[in-house]
This record gives sequence, structure tokens and C-alpha cells, in this order.
Amino acid sequence: MSSTPADINIDISDKCDLKCRLILKYPTEGINISKKSDDDFEGIVSNKLDFGSNGKIKYNNNDKPLESIHIVKPSLHTYANRRIDAELILVHRNVLICIPVISKSYSGILDEILVGVEGGTNPNLKLDNVVPKKPFYAYTGSIGGNTNMNIIVFRKMDALSINEKRLNALKSHDRSQTFEVNENDKI
Repeated sequence: MSSTPADINIDISDKCDLKCRLILKYPTEGINISKKSDDDFEGIVSNKLDFGSNGKIKYNNNDKPLESIHIVKPSLHTYANRRIDAELILVHRNVLICIPVISKSYSGILDEILVGVEGGTNPNLKLDNVVPKKPFYAYTGSIGGNTNMNIIVFRKMDALSINEKRLNALKSHDRSQTFEVNENDKI
């Protein structure tokens, strides 16, 4: 199977009408994050957030439970052919929700979570507040050994923010992997 790297840019103009329906069904009380560990995401070094309770989404009329949460530094997607600071990846069964993360001089929601985890307070993450309620890109693609994944990517302009100091404390991957768009599919 042939594929091409997934690049998110302003030239993407295809409409995704009914085949890309995303409904968030995360717990309204949030999920407790119990720790951060250096782990991998499909063989790629990531900063994994462990959590106690599950959430789910409905994508294309199918329920997809939340399986793991990763922050990868730098991003696996490219935006106009450039990687950005990081990417938050919510892994659901066969669906990945990818949210760009950009470092800023001020703190954002990811800082609150990481500071809480480091302090041992099991912070509460309300994923409904994390996942943008904005248009997104969607395609079928692969990463590492996983193929035919439904991949949802939000725009760079809808990025989450993280403090530069906190970003620098995250482990980096070796930049050898990117998301690939399956042959005969488009973003």
C-alpha cells in the first residue's frame, strides 16, 4: 500500500459532509489523570497521560472508547510542511484525535494538568474543554504499524497552548515518523 505524508495546509478544500461526524461523549465531570510516563505511541517516544475513568466519542455513528492520551514533541503532523511544537493525541479504538500544541509565554490547560500530575494531585481533565468545537480535517491513514486509522486533525489556529518551560520538560521523539495518508484517500 502506497501512502503520502499528511500535511495540514490551507490548500485542503474538500468537504467532509456526513462521513466525518464526530460527537464527544466524554464524562462531564472529566477524567482524573493519575500520572505521566515516558512511553511510546506506535513506537514513537511520547509523554503518556494515564487516567482512571473512560470516555468515548461517537464517530460516523460508532462508539469509540478512549484508550490512551499522548503528547508527542514535536508534532507528528506537519502544518504547511513544518512540524510544530507538540501534538496532543487522544487514542480511541481505530480513531485518533490530533490537536496541535504551541508553546507560549503563558500557561494553558496542558500546563495545569502536567503541574498537577507532577505534584501528585491527580488533576481532572475535561476533554470537552480540550477538544476544539471547530472544523477539523479527516482522513484514513497510518502511523507506525497501525494502518487504516480514522485520523481527525484540528487546525493550527485552534491549537492548545503550553508554557515554554513545560514544553522543554517533555521528552522528544526522533522525528523519524509522520502520519501517512492512505493511497486513494485525501484529507
